[in-house]
Amino acid sequence: MLVLVAAAGGCSDEACADCEDGDAAAGGSGGGAACADTRGELRGTVSLFEAPGSPNSLPAPNAVLDLTQDPSETPLHAMADDQSAFSVEIEAGTWTVGGTSEDGYCTTMMPKTATVSPCESTELDVVLEACVN
Repeated sequence: MLVLVAAAGGCSDEACADCEDGDAAAGGSGGGAACADTRGELRGTVSLFEAPGSPNSLPAPNAVLDLTQDPSETPLHAMADDQSAFSVEIEAGTWTVGGTSEDGYCTTMMPKTATVSPCESTELDVVLEACVN
């Protein structure tokens, strides 16, 4: 699976463990407000026509995803791998996710919203349902 990091830094395993264990000496706070980690993982599968597992669903390998927190900002881009899976480490918060197929013929008609929490993994399947010949 291709993993893209949207920006430098991140939520290392050690830093996340510190946040979860409440070790104040190591910077942890049991997940409380003092935890300095601000990134989480967004991952899932990209498909054409319908959600993965549906009868008319097809994989969307190498699809490009657009991730935004504010529509006026330039989106971050992530790319699905050859198995249609994606994983990206991004800032915690609410993200709108849409995308386009590798060939450019299919796109997301209704982007999805995901809430990413620090040091956690959030699952989101993206459907590229608007296709033209």
